[in-house]
Amino acid sequence: MNNQKNLDGVSVIMPIYNRANSCLKSIKSVLDQSYDLLELIIVDDFSDDFELLRKNLNKLNDPRIRVIRCGVKSNGAKARNVGVSSARFSVVAFLDSDDFWVPDKLAEQMSFYRRGCVLACLSNVVVEGKSKITIVGPPSNIVSENIVQPVLEPIHFLFGNLTHNITFQTSTLLLDKELFVLSGGFDETLGRHQDYQLIMSLKKSGAKFFYVNKVLSNYYKSCDVFDVKSEWSLDKSIVFLNKYSKFLDPILLSNFIVTQLFSPSLKSGKIVNLFQFCLKKNISIYSVIFKYLVFVCNRIRYGR
Repeated sequence: MNNQKNLDGVSVIMPIYNRANSCLKSIKSVLDQSYDLLELIIVDDFSDDFELLRKNLNKLNDPRIRVIRCGVKSNGAKARNVGVSSARFSVVAFLDSDDFWVPDKLAEQMSFYRRGCVLACLSNVVVEGKSKITIVGPPSNIVSENIVQPVLEPIHFLFGNLTHNITFQTSTLLLDKELFVLSGGFDETLGRHQDYQLIMSLKKSGAKFFYVNKVLSNYYKSCDVFDVKSEWSLDKSIVFLNKYSKFLDPILLSNFIVTQLFSPSLKSGKIVNLFQFCLKKNISIYSVIFKYLVFVCNRIRYGR
């Protein structure tokens, strides 16, 4: 890959549900991109505050914004697929309505873009507490001097180590629309983990993966994320694993369980259900508990 400038336009897909005011920072981060050959497709998932959203967008008065409203409430996967199907440009990118980009995000990625490739980038994690916002940098184990890094095995890259790796989080992705369609896009039957599902589906479709070794995106976490409610459902994750665990060898599967499911299962009182699932998959509960302790130590060590 090289730095030859690619003049393709980018269709940015942003699903929104009941975020008429809080999404404005995310929207502005798209409109302020130095790479301005773009359109922003906002897909409203039948929000209660749609009229307020439309009013706020009218104030921005930017012709690059297009709005599509779903006729019924669905989910983020459906909304993103709807957005891609309406994209006018051959390159698509995704931005969640609470995340935001640095001004050169698209320019940096487009300078390395090639058809058949999926480009991601590093992210800061922005955690909003009751009185402050904490910026957490990218995991130190993936930072190197090279600007663009190939990722031969993206699934192993995500779950090979006991770290919280968000390099291929949805808001970091840029790829060609044709490749997205070929992969089948987001699985609309999933209530959780659609971002991992897309990476698996793209890999199966022959995509080549790279990430730009710069922090170009900001992944937002509200304090509510850490307050797991008792009604948190393990079932949504089980649906994902029953459909896509074939992409995970036993080690990667246990790593996924540790990094994605153990803590919310523990906090919501679903840990017995999680252990029952482990037994069905012939995964040692003792190994999972040990790995979880290592995972917690890693998070304390790296401040995330």
